[in-house]
Amino acid sequence: MSMMRRRVSRVVVGLTVLSALLLTGIYADFKPSITPPVDEPFAGRYRYYGLAVSPENSDQIWLVGSYGQVRISDDGGEHWRSGWTGTHQHLQDAVALGNGTVVAVGNGGDILRSEDSGQTWQAVPGVPSSDIENKLVRIRQAPDGALWAVGVMGAALVSRDEGRSFTQVVAREDMAWNDVGFSENGIWLVGEFGRLSYSPDGYTWRSVTAPVSESLMAVDFRGPYGVIAGLNGVVLTTEDSGEHWTRIPVDSATPALYAAAMDESGEAILGGALGQLFTLDHRTHPFLRTLDGRLAPADVVLDVDLRGRDLVALTASHPLKLSLPMRARASSDTPAGERQLRFDRQQMAARSPVIR
Repeated sequence: MSMMRRRVSRVVVGLTVLSALLLTGIYADFKPSITPPVDEPFAGRYRYYGLAVSPENSDQIWLVGSYGQVRISDDGGEHWRSGWTGTHQHLQDAVALGNGTVVAVGNGGDILRSEDSGQTWQAVPGVPSSDIENKLVRIRQAPDGALWAVGVMGAALVSRDEGRSFTQVVAREDMAWNDVGFSENGIWLVGEFGRLSYSPDGYTWRSVTAPVSESLMAVDFRGPYGVIAGLNGVVLTTEDSGEHWTRIPVDSATPALYAAAMDESGEAILGGALGQLFTLDHRTHPFLRTLDGRLAPADVVLDVDLRGRDLVALTASHPLKLSLPMRARASSDTPAGERQLRFDRQQMAARSPVIR
């Protein structure tokens, strides 16, 4: 009986070794017949709330979003690769400084910084915080290179060392600053309840009375021209760097507006709810015009970046890169001199629902 057991054991061991050798040979000879794709598709669980575009190359784009996730494209959105900033907080916005430096802000008052184009990230130490709530929703770079970040509980932070440290510049209060913009003569904060604040130098501040009470969500300037967008379709413009603000009449169906970008000519692109992008040239036609090629009604435009004729828009379902050539178009039913914005739409490869 014991001899029989030894024979059975030898057979089992022999078969096991033989199977291992055969499997090793099979896997050693196996090679994939298709090259794995470079592009990494967006995972459905992640959502993206803010974007940054390289000041050196408008084809290099970063998206930041939920659970510290980041997506990076080097070819204008044709392909994406994923990354993680090291935080589990939701990130709301980012800014690219050039030379591979990117700074992101988000929930919990987190500020993270990368010096290798988003491959690795480090948390910025000593960020000023509130004892009640901390959430940073926007970060922008001023013409002098300073970084400005704004958020809830009156957060308005400045960095003058490329994002290595930040300082709170205004008194904390129970309201949110939603965006920051830079005119020829100073810095502008826009926020809840029609709040506006202006500083000529970033140190001394004064409140400015806005002609509306709705929350203001976005601001941008080019030269003396400026635009502010807000809830309930609010649009304010200035032609004197903010000395005077005028409310632009809009249709009652104009949705809430969350994003604004202005080019060097003073023409603005505005984005908001119901999948709508608008153009506004208040020098010639001081009213909104819906862009040709309207987006899906479920889309919400959360952020826009305009570089020359390249517009990158982050919507509620996907990022887009749009080419915006301005063309004069005259016809029998078009008023003389009226210009209509046309664009060639290129939908980026990334698709993911985006809801704040």
